[in-house]
Amino acid sequence: ERSRSLLFAIGHDEEVGGELGHLKIVEHLQGKGGEFGELEFVLDEGNPTMQANPSSLNKGFDLALIGTAEKGFASILIESNGTGGHASYPPAAGTSVSRVARAVTRIQ
Repeated sequence: ERSRSLLFAIGHDEEVGGELGHLKIVEHLQGKGGEFGELEFVLDEGNPTMQANPSSLNKGFDLALIGTAEKGFASILIESNGTGGHASYPPAAGTSVSRVARAVTRIQ
């Protein structure tokens, strides 16, 4: 029977440099021996291990991004028809622009 610890490491700032998330995870794991010294595999979003960029915080060793999912996107077309008017006296029901703005706000 094989027994192994399972380690969950979740970063929160990968989109803005990883200083407080991934960097801290790497620093923590480097200080551990034995149990976490060598990970059998990393479940991530599919990016390869790469040489650390000289301008990055991770100088001098390979960099592996830690993650479990990809963000997606949606393309949405919003149309609104309305009558013209004057900005100082907009229609009571709202303008086409205000209806589109409310729709975008609800989508967010």
